[in-house]
Amino acid sequence: MVFRAKISYKTVQLLLLSAAVGVLSGFIAIGFRYLIYFFQNLFFFGNFSFENSDNALIHNHIGWTIIFIPAIGGLLVGLITHFFASEAKGHGVPEVMEAVSFNDGKMKYRTVFFKALASAITIGSGGSVGREGPIVQIGSAAGSTIAQWLKFDTYHIKVLLGAGAASGIAATFNTPIAGIVFALEIILMEVNSKSFIAMVIATFFGTIVSRIFLGSEPAFHLPAYAFHNNYETFFYLILGVLAGFAGLLLIKSVYFAEDIFNKIKIYPFLKPAIGGLLVGCIGIFFPEVFGVGYITVSNILNHNILITTVILLFFAKFLAFIITIGSGASGGIFSPSLFLGATLGAAFGYLVNYFFPEISAPPGAYALVGMAALFGAAARATLTSIIIIFELTLDYKIILPLMFTCVIADLICWSYSKESIYTQKLARKRLSLKNSYISFKNND
Repeated sequence: MVFRAKISYKTVQLLLLSAAVGVLSGFIAIGFRYLIYFFQNLFFFGNFSFENSDNALIHNHIGWTIIFIPAIGGLLVGLITHFFASEAKGHGVPEVMEAVSFNDGKMKYRTVFFKALASAITIGSGGSVGREGPIVQIGSAAGSTIAQWLKFDTYHIKVLLGAGAASGIAATFNTPIAGIVFALEIILMEVNSKSFIAMVIATFFGTIVSRIFLGSEPAFHLPAYAFHNNYETFFYLILGVLAGFAGLLLIKSVYFAEDIFNKIKIYPFLKPAIGGLLVGCIGIFFPEVFGVGYITVSNILNHNILITTVILLFFAKFLAFIITIGSGASGGIFSPSLFLGATLGAAFGYLVNYFFPEISAPPGAYALVGMAALFGAAARATLTSIIIIFELTLDYKIILPLMFTCVIADLICWSYSKESIYTQKLARKRLSLKNSYISFKNND
């Protein structure tokens, strides 16, 4: 019996390009991180350095003049988004979803440069947003641009776009499976064997590149987890409800803040500067709200912050985030959602430990689950949330409470809002994804 391979030239070409996009996205993730460090050192310390200064940033050494730093960064970002690239404004992920569903996966090549620059300035100057959304948009734009240059058809453009998104997430968090799931669950909203294989290849190479240059350390330093008692199920049920309502509040508040800034009658490029000034005022008292906030999240997970501070940080970060995004700055919602989920979960965990110390896990365990639950509810990305926390912990014992809390949070949020924090932006532009799911063909 003779077996003959039936893999076409186009399929081989697609898979090779998926690997190339994965490598490129890995370098983009690394370069973007160091670009943030550069602006962070420049704005806050007056140094030309690419060293990570996150730990020093949470200690305000400048005094009251720190309020002007996010404002200066906001002004620069406003000029970029107003005069050069309007698509660099905002989250990043909704723009990718729009390209996939309404523009045949085609994205502008200039997005790679201007989104990286605008988001790096926003985060580096203290804007309270995340770097993952921009990396998704930049990686997607890179994959889409390569496919357009090679004159690929719509199907292959969308696959390479998704490969860029998946490998970007994988390289950022060192979580290849979560990268694949995110691209399929949020960006492409469809899966078949060819697109899945392309995602796997892209995330493999993106993760390898990240590990070579950044190491295999996870994004957060996590405590050991244990599901202490079956009665904890009730606690996780309550946490899921709280995270669901928090996610709903986040969705409504982001666009409420956007509406407020839209009503301000000034030049549009000045609005991010006003937002930055307000964020700077918050940062005087709570410098932890500046930037992505991963150092603070790690401290929360490891019980290094008191409950009163945790509660105050939830409200401070909430305000700083919606002001930054609402004013028109550039950055993602992933990191702020994790920050808010960690503070919410930790505060709840401290209370549970106070009243039920014998049957409850440490507050860090609730913080960890809260991170996934709040983001999953707000972004309607429950599966991604579960997978990414599991990959970060590599601890199977967390799966049961993680799954249960995340689906409860998603159910609560979905019951009151059919739109996620991503799709709400499209809905406001009268674009509906209900009838625009991708119809992939397995043609070669």
